[in-house]
Amino acid sequence: MTNMLNRVLPLCIYLVLQITRSASFTISDSRCTSRQSLQRQFQRSDERRLQSLEKHQQRRTTLCSLSVQIIDKSSSSSSEESEQKKEKPAVLAPADDEGKEEQEITMEDNNGNTIRMGSIIRVSSDGVRAFQVAAKARGYFDDDKNFVATPDVTQRIDKCLRLPVGLRGVVNKMYDVDDISANSPVRAKFVPDEHTEEGYSSPVAFLMHFGPEEIEVVVAEE
Repeated sequence: MTNMLNRVLPLCIYLVLQITRSASFTISDSRCTSRQSLQRQFQRSDERRLQSLEKHQQRRTTLCSLSVQIIDKSSSSSSEESEQKKEKPAVLAPADDEGKEEQEITMEDNNGNTIRMGSIIRVSSDGVRAFQVAAKARGYFDDDKNFVATPDVTQRIDKCLRLPVGLRGVVNKMYDVDDISANSPVRAKFVPDEHTEEGYSSPVAFLMHFGPEEIEVVVAEE
């Protein structure tokens, strides 16, 4: 019995060792296989990434080339347009008023006399006031035809120059009532010490607009 055990025991130990060795080889083989599969998967993913990067780079290159072509075309077209504009001679449109004489504006006063540019006129209406004058020109004319200044008045209605009947000036502008709805289409200029035939002299130089019914023509044209 002892002899049999002595024979069988080494055999059993040998078999156990063989089985253990084969199992370790199997495990190592499976580990190697798994490692290889993982490496292959990594390689495939890297290849896919590289391919996607290459495609993206190709798209960027294509887009850049297209944008450059578009910019070149636009710049060339704009340069051609500018050259064409430079080459075109300037064409002047004929003036509508060319060869036409400016029509003189005239109107009549209450006496039927013609009022025109340069006419010497006199104030013929009472109560005419000039508000667009300097403060030193505010006032009125007394019975001796002397100017009386009232620069310190406070009422708006009194901050003016009261024009006496007989004060004379020169027409320097007239408005066409057919084109402009003007209540006072005649503008006259009054200057100190000029046209004082009736004894009145303007205290300052000023402009005043009148209606034709407020003035009378003294001299048709100066």
